[in-house]
Amino acid sequence: MSIEEAVSYHERVLGKHAGEIDELREAVRSLEQAREINKRADQLADENPLTPSGQYLAVTGLTDTEKRLVMMVRDRLIWGHSLYGDFDLYSGRDWSTEAAEELADALVYTAARALQIEEA
Repeated sequence: MSIEEAVSYHERVLGKHAGEIDELREAVRSLEQAREINKRADQLADENPLTPSGQYLAVTGLTDTEKRLVMMVRDRLIWGHSLYGDFDLYSGRDWSTEAAEELADALVYTAARALQIEEA
C-alpha cells in the first residue's frame, strides 16, 4: 500500500480527524519534496559537487563507501531543511543533550535490529 493509499484509507475511516489528516498529507508532500530534492542533489553532486559558498568540493581520496556516508549525512540535512527550514546553529538548543538523546535512541534501534537478525 502506498503512502497516499494509506492516507486515503485513514481519511475514510477517521473522517472526524480531518485536521490531522491534512497535517499528514502535508508531511507526505514534504517527504516527497525531500526525495525529489535528494534525487536532484545526487545528480548535481555527481556532476559538480559544490560547497555552500559555491566552491567545488573535493572528495578525492574517499572510497565509494565513504562517499556514500557523506551523502547520507547530506541527505539528512536536506530532509531536515525541507521540514524545518534553515539550520540555526545559535537557536539556543542544547546540542550536547540532544546528541546524547539521539545516541541513546540509536543504541535502541541498533539493539532492536540485532534482535531481529538474531531471531531470523
